[in-house]
Amino acid sequence: MGKQEEKKSYILFDIDSDSIGVVVFEKIFVIKGHKKESFYREIFSQRKKIINSSFIDFKVFFIKTKQVFDELALLAYSHTHSLSGIDNIYLNISAPWVTNQKRVLHFEKQKSFIYNNSIVEEVLEKQKEKTSHHTRDYHAYNNLDFVDHHILSLSANGYPVKNLSGKKIKDLDIHTLVSFISPESRDMFYDVIERHFHRKPKIVSNIFMEYFALQKLFPKEKNILALDVSAEITEVFLIQKGILICLATIPVGSNTIKRSLAEGLNLSFEKASSLLSLYSEKKMEEKFELKINKVMQKSFLSWFKEVYATFSEISKEHHIPHTLSLVANADIQQWLQEWLLKSDEVEELFGFGKKLELLDSRFALFESLGHRSKEISDESLLYAITFLEKYKD
Repeated sequence: MGKQEEKKSYILFDIDSDSIGVVVFEKIFVIKGHKKESFYREIFSQRKKIINSSFIDFKVFFIKTKQVFDELALLAYSHTHSLSGIDNIYLNISAPWVTNQKRVLHFEKQKSFIYNNSIVEEVLEKQKEKTSHHTRDYHAYNNLDFVDHHILSLSANGYPVKNLSGKKIKDLDIHTLVSFISPESRDMFYDVIERHFHRKPKIVSNIFMEYFALQKLFPKEKNILALDVSAEITEVFLIQKGILICLATIPVGSNTIKRSLAEGLNLSFEKASSLLSLYSEKKMEEKFELKINKVMQKSFLSWFKEVYATFSEISKEHHIPHTLSLVANADIQQWLQEWLLKSDEVEELFGFGKKLELLDSRFALFESLGHRSKEISDESLLYAITFLEKYKD
């Protein structure tokens, strides 16, 4: 029998372009012999749609997001009474709520100097305001606030290094990923959490979360092209030699595919969505599947042509790896995987005769978190919990 040693409690919200998910969970540490092990226990989880298939004005979308977020925060709070306290509240936020930027910050002196962490913090602090002015969204909205940053890697004297503490160097390059959010969005998220929990949450961008989660889940995979497909937006980033190199946000998503399928088969959006679910669950008759194959292909390309254009731009400066990480809603994940593997357009991009490898993230998630993690069914929340393993409080 294991002896329970400690419990930590968290609330995690996952906010994307059409839905919000929440999970209240405990991380339980136990001692088995001389080993200290941990596992997760779900207290409560739920995901709610913000919008349906229709395009709506952003002001309406903002109001609806706040309503759904407030409902889920209240539900989450009602499931915390049995807990001794909440150690932290995280908001994992995707586009369009946050914008991210990869930057290299340079620091040098006339004479060699001894490296210490305060130098990095000083450089980052000076660059915050300057960095925000260089984001594309800043010029669109004229108002963005710094929300978070992570150091991806360091280079000293022109060479990548891991441990610089106490070393004498001439110049320093800090590779960092910075996130920004509009003051209105930030205040809305803070207001809801502070009203229900009387504390501020920690905001983390989805790009940060997935990057760190992939590092933990697939430590041997140093070159990964990552796709996160939400309803209206697809986030893309490239990892080379274990470092995040570049990123992009594309204004197409799973709803783009569903709308195209609905138009091609003269169905409602809801019926087209149901059709994809049947396909993913292997419940569609083979004859019918063959009959609608051309429409399926057209629907896939309605999304992939924009992704292809982004991949092509990336390939002008960077090698595109054949290892792909795909995160999408459960109703379309399997469908996307199959079309990515059999599409001629995908083969053309990655090279004819070269096999595309799709990472089995769900299996890796369960292996990483232990069998009890299967109680938490939302894959994006599982990713974020995996991220918490690396991202310390």
